Amino acid sequence: MRTIAIAGQRSGSGKTTTARCLGAVLAKEFQRRVLLVDVDPQADLSTRCDVEGEGASLAEVLSGSVPVSDVLVKIAPASNCYPATSL
Repeated sequence: MRTIAIAGQRSGSGKTTTARCLGAVLAKEFQRRVLLVDVDPQADLSTRCDVEGEGASLAEVLSGSVPVSDVLVKIAPASNCYPATSL
């Protein structure tokens, strides 16, 4: 299993777009299983994947109020996302 992390402190540098497009290409073109983890307090990746507000979020997992298995959202046949919400 490989892990690809996309991180940076500057806003507007394309991190969310890169993560979403890379995940889509890996899942669709290369038939890879993809897990997107949105830890940005603005939850832009969750919003762009249409999973914002679908229940528990990664913030609740980090606070210890829900198990991580309750947060996983299937967004495509080979892709999943752990959505974020503002803390």
